[in-house]
Amino acid sequence: MYQYQSAITLQSCAFDYNEAVEDGGGIYNDDSDPVITNCIFSNNAAPGGAGIYCNGADAEPHLTECRFEKNRANGSGGGMSNNNAVPVLNQCIFVQNVAATDFGGGMYNTSASPRIEECVFTGNQAFRGGGIYNLVSSPQVTNSRFAGNRADSSGGGLEDNLATTRLTNSIFMGNTAGFGGALLIGGSSTSSLINCTVAGNAATFEGGGLYNSNSTPIFGNSIFWDNTAPVGASIHTPDATRPVITYSCVQGGYTGAGNLDADPLFAGVPPYGSLQLQAGSPCLDTGTSVGAPTEDFLGRTRPQGTAVDMGAYEGALESSDIVSLTLAVRPEDGGMTVPPTGTYSFGVGEPVLLQA
Repeated sequence: MYQYQSAITLQSCAFDYNEAVEDGGGIYNDDSDPVITNCIFSNNAAPGGAGIYCNGADAEPHLTECRFEKNRANGSGGGMSNNNAVPVLNQCIFVQNVAATDFGGGMYNTSASPRIEECVFTGNQAFRGGGIYNLVSSPQVTNSRFAGNRADSSGGGLEDNLATTRLTNSIFMGNTAGFGGALLIGGSSTSSLINCTVAGNAATFEGGGLYNSNSTPIFGNSIFWDNTAPVGASIHTPDATRPVITYSCVQGGYTGAGNLDADPLFAGVPPYGSLQLQAGSPCLDTGTSVGAPTEDFLGRTRPQGTAVDMGAYEGALESSDIVSLTLAVRPEDGGMTVPPTGTYSFGVGEPVLLQA
């Protein structure tokens, strides 16, 4: 579908197995403001933006409860590509999309300002930026989850280059890359992470949680724990520039006001299970209200105790609220791969995405 300076409404539609010689396998949006609800974009192919390609400063699509699955871009933006656009996405899922040779398996943004709320990026693959790649862009990402994404080079969950991304109440778990298993922030980016949890990610070389290069991001009330890499398991900074991190829990320690180096006591064991905090966690009531969101990842009011908690979740998960799920999953390709059998702990009311 091609849209030009229009404002159509699409509801409960499916865009499957379409192919474009140029960009936009499912939809090419040129300076348009469509409202797209409960639609599926799957198995589409294009050089860029295999699911949707949005182009132009007047391109402001609103997408709600849409699913991007197994779309493939030969270049960038397996699921979605935004060029100078301002899309709004709410409760959308990007799963197993591929940017075969370039950037942004789930989403690629260049000179764009997307607003991403309550979205899931899982099992996406790219050369750089497995979940999302941002170039000269300023996305706002809130209450979103990046799990099991992979980048052959860098930024398994998300990569910033000359970007000002703002991440709030978001989770990075089980993402992998050569550099920056969860995140790579580079190219003089000034991004921020507030009340985020980065756990159980892995880098083949450097920066299991974060690889920071020539950038000065600001992190607050966040947790970096159980990430792995030969060099810089939690955070690696190869040059003189360093993130400003305060009131955060960083495994291995990091200099900054209010920072901790102590087991946060997750309910589950990264990269599987819940990252909610158990009673007795040192991350409870040890954050700062400055810049903190008023609600947590699950919509609970902050603070629940005497002060804001570190991480995406607010409040302690009592043992009576922990539900154990016994799983036997055989993954098809990509995504969050769990062992063939196992028991994993989650909180009552916590959404769980199973993929096989």
